[in-house]
Amino acid sequence: MPVALVAAVAMTILARANAQQTAMNIPVENNTVLLKENKITNEPSTVNGESSSNKVNLHAQKDFALKYKNVNNASWYELEGGAIARFMSGDITTSVIYNKNGGWLQTISCYGEKCMPKDVRALVKASYYDYDIVNIQEVQLPDNDSNIFLVDVQDANSIKILRVCDGGMEVIHEYSRG
Repeated sequence: MPVALVAAVAMTILARANAQQTAMNIPVENNTVLLKENKITNEPSTVNGESSSNKVNLHAQKDFALKYKNVNNASWYELEGGAIARFMSGDITTSVIYNKNGGWLQTISCYGEKCMPKDVRALVKASYYDYDIVNIQEVQLPDNDSNIFLVDVQDANSIKILRVCDGGMEVIHEYSRG
């Protein structure tokens, strides 16, 4: 995968994470990955089981291996300030983000409407029944018991990014089409 494409994917994931953190009023200053330039410094290295990349923190690799025992197709991307392990399982792409010390920062799973939890879909469709659900990013954070869902919906006139968490929903970004 070309470095420019990998960098674009990582920046998109981290930009979404930044928007999610801002929406939750969590100080971005506490997230060292988001404070750095976030550029990719090497090509991905595939990690199978216990084999490792020399540039990815060993603690991050061990944490990943414990949490995702059945994943054998993860690609690791080194960032200034951390690393991302990325893998696909069916129609779901998951990115697990670690700081430079190997501490888990967050996990973001991206998928379409058909993989969306039924209760989250029902909540979104109750208010945005005429909108198409385009993309979902499910965010898991260490200090949060509930997952946060960033849901992209669109109709002919607008695109909205919704934040769904703990049975509540709010619009965090809105764009006009045209």
